[in-house]
Amino acid sequence: MTQQVRTGYRNHRKAAWGLALLVVAAIAAVSIPLASGAPTQTLKFVTQPAGLLESSTGQSTTLAVAVFSNGPNPVNSNPPPTPILSATGAGGIGNFVVTSGPTYNSGTKSWSWAVKPTSTATSGTYNFVVTLGTLTATSTPVRVVQFVCPAGGGASCNGTSNFGNAGQGKLNIANTLATPVLLDFSPADPAAAPAGCSNTTPGTTWNRLYYFDANGNRVNFPAVTLDFSWGSNMLQVTYMVRNSEWTQSAATRGNQDIEFCAVARHQTAALNDGQHAFAGKYGPAAWDGTNYSGVLDTVSNPSKVKTDGTGSPAVCGRGGTTIGTETWRTWTVCIPIDWDWGIKPS
Repeated sequence: MTQQVRTGYRNHRKAAWGLALLVVAAIAAVSIPLASGAPTQTLKFVTQPAGLLESSTGQSTTLAVAVFSNGPNPVNSNPPPTPILSATGAGGIGNFVVTSGPTYNSGTKSWSWAVKPTSTATSGTYNFVVTLGTLTATSTPVRVVQFVCPAGGGASCNGTSNFGNAGQGKLNIANTLATPVLLDFSPADPAAAPAGCSNTTPGTTWNRLYYFDANGNRVNFPAVTLDFSWGSNMLQVTYMVRNSEWTQSAATRGNQDIEFCAVARHQTAALNDGQHAFAGKYGPAAWDGTNYSGVLDTVSNPSKVKTDGTGSPAVCGRGGTTIGTETWRTWTVCIPIDWDWGIKPS
C-alpha cells in the first residue's frame, strides 16, 4: 500500500519562500539529469537451486548469483567483498553442508556454491539468501524431505527412519502416481494422540504398539508423513516393524494386527468440513477443525477399498519379509484417491 503525504506552505513570507523554491528548482534541474545516468546495481540468482532435495542421501545442488547494472549482462564483482550465503524458512544454513564455494567465475562473472542438506536437516521449505555488500538476492523455494519416492511405473523406494536401531520403522512404496511421493519420519510423542485416537471418549480407541528397551524405556515407533498429488491410482505403502520388537511389546500379541492412527485431509478442499470422515476401526474418524483422525480399519485385500473417490483408507495386507538376517512384519496401507496423508503407527 502506498502512503501519500501532502505538504502545505503557509502564505506569510511568501516572497522569501518563493525565492528559496526557485533556488531548489534550479538545483534540481541540474542534478536530476545527472543522477538518471548513474548505474543501479542488483544481485540476481543466475542458477536457481533444485526445488526438491533428499536429506537421507545428501542430494547436492548448485546455485549462483551475479551482479547486474542497468543491463541484461552481469558485471564484474570480484572481491572485495566476498558474498555470504545463508538460509531462511524451515531452518538456517546449519541444515546444509557447503561442499564448495563461494567460487568466482570470471567468464560468467558469477559466484557459485554447491550445497547439500545434512542427514538431520529439518524437513520443510527453505530459501537461500546471498548477501554481497549492500546487495541481497533470495532464491526460489527449496523443499527438503528425508526420502523421495520417484514417480510412475510402480518404482519401489524403501525409506528407513533415522532414529537409530531401536524402534526403527521402514516404509516401502510402489509409487504408481504420476508425481513423486515425499516421505518424512518424525519422533512419536508418547503423550500426545490425535483427537480420533485419544482414548478419552467412546469411539476413539487406540491400542498403541510400543516396547521397552534394555534400560526399561518405552519406545514408540516413528510417525510417518506422506506428501503427494493424486492421479488416478490408489497409493499403497507397506510399513515394516522388526519381528523382535513386535513380540517384545506383549507376549500375548501373537498375530494381532498393528493399529495405525491416521491423520488425514481430503485433497478436495470442500470435503474438509467435518462431514466427510473416513470409516475407522472404532467408528467414523474424528474432526478437529483441520484434520480427520482415527484408527484404520482392516480389510482382506486392496480390492475391498473403493477407488472412486468415496473410499476410506485401510490396512489392506499383512505379511513378513527377511532383510539380511532380520525378519520383519509388514502391513500394507491402502490410501484411496482424494486422501492427503500422515500416519502415526501404533
